[in-house]
Amino acid sequence: FKWGITTLVWCGVFLFFFVWVMAFIFRSLLSSISDVGDLAWYFQTTSRSMLTVFRCSFGDCSTVGGTPLLELTPTNFVAMSALIFLMFVSSFGLFNITAAIFLERTMEYVAERTAKKRNRRLENDELWSVNVSRLFKTLQRYIEEEEGITDEPHHSNVFPAPSTNQRFQFAREALVGIVKNDGEVQDILVQLDIDQQDHVHLPDIADMSNSGTVTTSGLILALRRLRGPARHGEIVSVDLMVRAMQIKIDDVWAWTRSATLAAQFENSNTVTV
Repeated sequence: FKWGITTLVWCGVFLFFFVWVMAFIFRSLLSSISDVGDLAWYFQTTSRSMLTVFRCSFGDCSTVGGTPLLELTPTNFVAMSALIFLMFVSSFGLFNITAAIFLERTMEYVAERTAKKRNRRLENDELWSVNVSRLFKTLQRYIEEEEGITDEPHHSNVFPAPSTNQRFQFAREALVGIVKNDGEVQDILVQLDIDQQDHVHLPDIADMSNSGTVTTSGLILALRRLRGPARHGEIVSVDLMVRAMQIKIDDVWAWTRSATLAAQFENSNTVTV
């Protein structure tokens, strides 16, 4: 609201100075021309000239009787050109620029407000805890339903039994089906500010070891990293880590190559002897 009022005030100030400058120009111009007829009456004083310019800026460039002011200057090229210039600049220039500035400021305000609201949600520990708890309860329900369907004393192949150091774990394919088909899980992910396009990729991201099994710790870490928009720092961090790995791989390759050449040289000496 504050940004909108500020922008409107500055737009009003700009409009006032534009009208005042154009009114002064037209009053000085038409007072020096003798064959403009009734057109000079609409610019005889500064206040009257400002009113006429303001009306022309909004498209009401006509006389008291409704006749367009351009019809009053059929024989005077200078006066007609000045009116055409005024109408063109005010209609296509002034108000388009004003509308663009106002729209840009409004969009900036909306973007800033959305970012602050998203940051508050990302920093809300209660929101995180409640939704993660709901998610794991939903997954636990699927595990229990799977146990009830198979009537086995242990977890099925789709939901493997939990290990001793983990709460539970389950197959990646099972999580894919849950994320795609369960509306409650999708709503939980939305509440966690995870983009809907990333929902289908959550099982692959959570399966960090690419073993086909998703663990509790892996799922929690994936949920944390997927929250909010993509961060530039994470992309730079990955790029730097890849560069560091590349340097280490080059060192390993150079050491392996030198060791291989040394072994080949030693073997050749042995054969010669």
